[in-house]
Amino acid sequence: MHIKSLSLRGRLIASAAALALTGAGALAMASGASASNRPDATPNCAQCITFSSDVFGPGFVFNANKKSNVRLRNLSDTYTNEDFIIDNGIHTVQWFVSHGLISASSFAAVNYPFFYAFQVEVAPNGNPSAQCVGLAAPAANGEGVTKQPCGVNAQTLWIFDRNSGLGGNCLTTAVYCPLINGSDSNFSNPEALTAGSDSGQLHVTTENDLGPGSAAGDTQQFEHTP
Repeated sequence: MHIKSLSLRGRLIASAAALALTGAGALAMASGASASNRPDATPNCAQCITFSSDVFGPGFVFNANKKSNVRLRNLSDTYTNEDFIIDNGIHTVQWFVSHGLISASSFAAVNYPFFYAFQVEVAPNGNPSAQCVGLAAPAANGEGVTKQPCGVNAQTLWIFDRNSGLGGNCLTTAVYCPLINGSDSNFSNPEALTAGSDSGQLHVTTENDLGPGSAAGDTQQFEHTP
């Protein structure tokens, strides 16, 4: 029956269609407001989501440049490379483990089974590109963030670390939380998305909190709109 020939991305899409989204579905679906009223999305991307960092503020957002790097850049409703959507909804880490995208023995599966994970897809003018914000190799300290094929492995999965955020539900707009890469194999400290400058490439670096229950530094805190 050649079931194994079906790509993991295809199986995830089929599963997402068959299953109801978790309570995080509100994040996966943008607010009803028209994108034309938002300074952080082009008019054709009503379902867009924008991420910005605590250290540089909401004026600098995810931007996927032509060299495939993902960086921060000043927001504009005319930059189509600042248009992103959530790919196939938001689910728990445990859900992604059960669908083969995260290893059952990984740091994420062992430590964050009920935290929410998701993929951020590049979508110029609201058009899905099958390219997601991710890593070219399993997470390692200092690795740069680039556009990678969605749904192939855990390198394009990001996990809201609510234990090290600035307080509140990470699914809520304008609440800052670290984003841990799903491919991380470091069993002491996870690798978190990090903003080094207001226009430079994003990287993953070792999460710089002081242990469970303490907040990570401002370079590793990100919020989303909507």
